[in-house]
Amino acid sequence: MVSIIIKTFFLVTIFEVVRATQWLKIEEAIKTAKEEKKLVLFYMHKEACKPCKKLSDSLESSKEFVELSSKFVLASAVDTELPKDKKYDLDGKYVPKIVFLNNGVVLSDIVNEDAKSNKAKYFYKKAEHVVKSMNKALEKGELHNGFGTDYVWYDWESGLKASKEHSKPILAVFHQDWCSACQRLKPKFAESEEIKQLAGEFIMINTDSEEVVKAEKYKADGEYYPKVIFLDEEGEHYKGEWNHGTKHPHVLHYYDSGVEIAASMSRILANRSELNKIEDHGFGKHLRFVKYEEGKKMAKEQGKPMMLIIHKSYCGACQALKPKVRSDPEIAELSTHFIMVNCNDDEEPNEDQFDLDGAYIPRIFFLDNLGKVEPSIFNDDKEYIKAKYAYGSTAGIVKSMRRALEMNLGKREQPGKKGFGTNINWMGYEEGLIQAKKMHKAIMLVMYNDYCEFSSFMMKQFRESNEIAEVAKKFVMINVGEEEGKALGEKFDVDGTYTPRIFFMDPDQNLRTDINNTDSPYKLTLFYYGKTEDILNAMNLALEKINLTLGRGFGEYIEWKRFENALEHSKESKMPIMLIIHKSWCGACSALKPKIANSRPIWKLSYYFNMVNVEDEEEPLDNQFFIDGGYYPRIFFLDYTGKVHHDLHNRDPAFLKYKFSYQEEEQIINSMRFAIAKLSTYALPTEDQKVITEGSSIDTTNLTMGKRILVEGGLTSVTIDEALEMSKKTKKPIMFIIHRTTCPSCKAVLKMITRDEEFKGKLEHFILADIEDDIDDVKADSYDVDGGYVPRIYFLDPQGKIFKDIWNLGTNYMDNKFYYYEMISINRAMDKTLKKMETWEPSLEEAGSQATKNQNEKKDEL
Repeated sequence: MVSIIIKTFFLVTIFEVVRATQWLKIEEAIKTAKEEKKLVLFYMHKEACKPCKKLSDSLESSKEFVELSSKFVLASAVDTELPKDKKYDLDGKYVPKIVFLNNGVVLSDIVNEDAKSNKAKYFYKKAEHVVKSMNKALEKGELHNGFGTDYVWYDWESGLKASKEHSKPILAVFHQDWCSACQRLKPKFAESEEIKQLAGEFIMINTDSEEVVKAEKYKADGEYYPKVIFLDEEGEHYKGEWNHGTKHPHVLHYYDSGVEIAASMSRILANRSELNKIEDHGFGKHLRFVKYEEGKKMAKEQGKPMMLIIHKSYCGACQALKPKVRSDPEIAELSTHFIMVNCNDDEEPNEDQFDLDGAYIPRIFFLDNLGKVEPSIFNDDKEYIKAKYAYGSTAGIVKSMRRALEMNLGKREQPGKKGFGTNINWMGYEEGLIQAKKMHKAIMLVMYNDYCEFSSFMMKQFRESNEIAEVAKKFVMINVGEEEGKALGEKFDVDGTYTPRIFFMDPDQNLRTDINNTDSPYKLTLFYYGKTEDILNAMNLALEKINLTLGRGFGEYIEWKRFENALEHSKESKMPIMLIIHKSWCGACSALKPKIANSRPIWKLSYYFNMVNVEDEEEPLDNQFFIDGGYYPRIFFLDYTGKVHHDLHNRDPAFLKYKFSYQEEEQIINSMRFAIAKLSTYALPTEDQKVITEGSSIDTTNLTMGKRILVEGGLTSVTIDEALEMSKKTKKPIMFIIHRTTCPSCKAVLKMITRDEEFKGKLEHFILADIEDDIDDVKADSYDVDGGYVPRIYFLDPQGKIFKDIWNLGTNYMDNKFYYYEMISINRAMDKTLKKMETWEPSLEEAGSQATKNQNEKKDEL
């Protein structure tokens, strides 16, 4: 019987503890605490954590904790409920952790004073230590000091922090215990209905801290008490606000009643409202729109994403969208989680990130808290495939808003702050891809995680190496964490999902798996780099292999120049300029590229011009380039002074409204010929620019660049006809290089072979021949296995037959198999050729022909 009574008493006691210590989820706890004017005690723990279990048991059995808990709102988060908000990280992501909050702001100075480590100040083992912190928090919570318990009061530091977090102005009362005027103000302040009505729009602070009240920054018109001043979110004094109705003009910040204080509060709010005021433009006043610049600031401070609507007053589609947005209840509800911005007419921000696929209207973008557009959030309705950021209904907008919240756009960190340092301009994945395309740069992608020692060591190399930082300027640098890396799919799971990994891509996002750490001691993880020298070697190799030129798809054989360089060169050479203006997102531009790139006549005519193509933000903004609109592509012809000749345009009547647009090769050729005829006084090409006609001889006293590279590199090259004669006599195979005088890739390959000592050693067993296909195109084109591209390298036997099975086996360009872009491939091909020559025998037909030839020669001798 006694046993039953004891057990019953024990169960009742446990029930009372559980009932008395009711734990809420953090969001609900913050809301309840605001209503009940209490602090929040937030306990973060995990089920499988032994220290957490011990602390939970200690709290449940502590009478003091149970009693004190009634003065708090208790919040708990376990396992998957643990918050992702960085404000709870403080000094680490450990558990168990207990923090205290006032009006949603973490009181970071309430720590476990009995903690053994300064690295985990919010870690608790015993209930008695928690109780000690609770008492300290309550002392801190009694901040009203007689100015009223109906207000949410902050101390100085947490108040400044709360002002930034909630984007609210600060009302600060400076007072002293000995001040009789302060004592008279307290009940007036506490009981003022006028102040109470406005207090929710302010962060309320009262303080007698000498560090603050005597600070030079807040002295204003003198040191006296009580003093009421108003501050902005940066802690700066609203100097234009004081007690305008005061009877004491020598102390402007002295207030004698709640009515006087409320009058200043109203003026502050009115001035802020005017400052940030923006018309809703018909999208709905209830959505609380702000200006773009203010919105960026608020997004960063409040940790919220931004929804930005770009529209025009004259746009019919914009007008049709407004009532739909205005009346949609889901948009209204979701908008509370966003900073809402709409830009009309000239308010549109002039930033490249808002011109992703065109400047159509309306456009809706979602930005993270760092002010960066998230390109992956767009209208996936098939109707809008060519205008992805346009919306015609609210269903698509709601879908995108939900996706932005799922992606936690408001909680992003600057990539450079993740341990990689600030010497390198790091970007997020989507932003980096866009910038690589625009800047025409190779991409270096670093995949890492937060907890891995290998990742930490690699980060240190990026953080501390000035050499890496210098070479990084030539790349678009992207780093992605573990979770973001998983979301990228299997593309980067080349040899596993380990971290860290480093990859390289060209501007078109083609992954170059041939650039890897071959010197890695870990042969199963070729994309792991641990040492600075390994990372630098890979970066330099990537720059060599990812051969970026200014062609951008219009033809690598044309010698393109940057616009500024072309203007300068034209002034010196008196040559005209042919300028192509295009966009990376433009379908018509993409369709035109192969027509120019594959045209031999256009290539030949290009000798007479300084050739320029400008993409995206490179487009010159002079009015002479917008004579009939801003469509794409546009092609202009400029004289050597940089003046556009508007009479040089497409003469096809179908292009009457878009005279500077072109669709066919023949249209461009005709305009180029007209331009040469008109600007001939400026278009006198120098000797090394003249197109030498087929069959004409080469002037060896004036070598072309390619020939000069070979000679200066110490290599002896002959014509293919000479090589065939020499090969027949010596039985050496022929290495035949077909290149072009104006081809940058050709020059790169020629320079590469002249610098390689292994190659020079092997070359003793070969006859080296070369030809430039713009010098003798008939001969060059007769050696065509898989196309007339340049550079291409063939290996021939002494009978002049191409070894068609010897090609660049490691190539990424399967349509151009005889294009070699690295020495290791060329040296391997030479080894294979020599191996074949060990067993090579002339064909019977050739042998018979040679025997007949020899007999005839003997007869002639007789």
